[in-house]
Amino acid sequence: MYHFRRAKCRSIERCADYRRLGDEGNPSRAADLEELLSMQMTQKTRDEFAEHSKAASISDSLKSLMRGQGPRIATRQPRHIYIPRSPPTSPAFKRQPGGERPQNGDAQVLSMMSDSGLRPTIVFHNACVAELYEHALRYEPGSRLTASGALAVPPGGSTSQTPGVLSVVRLKVRVVCARPHHALSARSMLVVPSAAELDGFGRPDLTLYNAGAFPANRRASHNASAASIALDLTRRELVVLGTLCPGDMRRGLQAALSHALPAAGAPCFHAACDEGGAGDAALLLGSEGRAALAGRGERRLLADGLVAWGEDGVCALEGGCHTVAGAWSGAGDGPGDGFGVLLEGAAAEGGGRVPGLASPSTTPRVRATYPTTLVPRNRMPCAARHPANLIMLCCDTLGVLPPVARLTADQAVYYFLSGYSAKSTEEEGDAVPPEPAFSPCYCSDFLVWHPGKYAAMLAPALRRHGMQAWLVNTGWTGGGAGAGARHDPRHIQAVVHAILSDALRGADLVKLPVLGLEMPRCVPGVPAPLMDPRGCWPDGEAYDDGIRRLAGLFAQVESWL
Repeated sequence: MYHFRRAKCRSIERCADYRRLGDEGNPSRAADLEELLSMQMTQKTRDEFAEHSKAASISDSLKSLMRGQGPRIATRQPRHIYIPRSPPTSPAFKRQPGGERPQNGDAQVLSMMSDSGLRPTIVFHNACVAELYEHALRYEPGSRLTASGALAVPPGGSTSQTPGVLSVVRLKVRVVCARPHHALSARSMLVVPSAAELDGFGRPDLTLYNAGAFPANRRASHNASAASIALDLTRRELVVLGTLCPGDMRRGLQAALSHALPAAGAPCFHAACDEGGAGDAALLLGSEGRAALAGRGERRLLADGLVAWGEDGVCALEGGCHTVAGAWSGAGDGPGDGFGVLLEGAAAEGGGRVPGLASPSTTPRVRATYPTTLVPRNRMPCAARHPANLIMLCCDTLGVLPPVARLTADQAVYYFLSGYSAKSTEEEGDAVPPEPAFSPCYCSDFLVWHPGKYAAMLAPALRRHGMQAWLVNTGWTGGGAGAGARHDPRHIQAVVHAILSDALRGADLVKLPVLGLEMPRCVPGVPAPLMDPRGCWPDGEAYDDGIRRLAGLFAQVESWL
């Protein structure tokens, strides 16, 4: 359900007041969010201020605690609400097509919202994609409709954000946001409920508040900037402040799920999952090339996000994907840039209506959000049997790893726990060579439990279901970044195809020195010289130094964990 508010929206007024107080030369002296709000209410009556005190539930969510790993967590399928930021001088918003004042049937929903101090006066019930397009184009500066029907919006800051019967409990999520394209993103990422589910929706299991550009209190001890993603597990509330990136809502929801599922004994992974014609499923972990490798050929895509692994198999926990648009642009395997796709930071070429997905003029990487149903070869329902292969994608910036290595169960847990890949350079641009980086479990941004808890659940699952784990290098060969050459994507696709077609099950293996990895001597479709990483280097001693350096980095990560 989407609820629209007029220009009298108090949260919007606070946002404007805060910008005047904090961003234009008159810094606020408030010690916390509640004191800041009280300073901004000088023109309100005493009764109105008492009414605003109901927002304490949101304020409590912002009192988060620091952790050594993962997000800051507060101590304490989809139904959406959308509150637009209408210009104060625009009376036309009151006459929006489809806008209605709350009726008696909305009393229960409005009562729930009033617990957090929200009192909408105009309500839109479950706005469709076309209606969200209309409001985004009218009220969000910089939004435009591309020639193919996608909605392109300006960048929102850093983009660095299921044959057995599988029983899945669907969480009821309500999303309250201040921008139309955030509502569109939530509609794409979450599973849209049926009419029967909407009729019996009731009270949500989790409520997400996204105030868009409304900043967090930078004077609070736990806030280093105006951006904040705060999760209160007790009240089941998620508050996003000071960021326009739609992916931040997704990260917050993933943090909530990554807490709930392991606590119930079910492992979950930030991965892509696809299925072959024989019902053989595969999991692909890692951020480098995952979207471009999953669901290719005759395989069908189940998910590209958070995936749960239960007793009966795997299933998608989200209804959509949030990926780098260039990963599938022009390949014919993605959704394209048609109607229902949200392109964040896409620059129109020549000032026209054709988005330049490969152009870095606006941001080095254009992010695309779209429902899984738009993928040409999707698997509905998004559930499958136990995976046969687990592929960990790593971008080796040192250029010492082979294109592919077969892992034992213990090695799989070790590399999963380490999460070796490359430091993203999308903020700095391609001129800065990437560096080695480690993201425990390949999703440290929203891990709630210690990484060891997730890794401890992986090993028994691998052994119980006979899954084979692989390490695939999408990075460099013949030298490190800046000296060697990046692996050809066609060779990486050949490696993944060989894994999924069981062409490597009985392959002749040789051990990699120092790291002890077992690598195939040959892979169909990959030049034989590439299978010898040391032989690709012009200087063998330099390679030895590089692999010892990588082993040292792994030892450091092991000591941290």
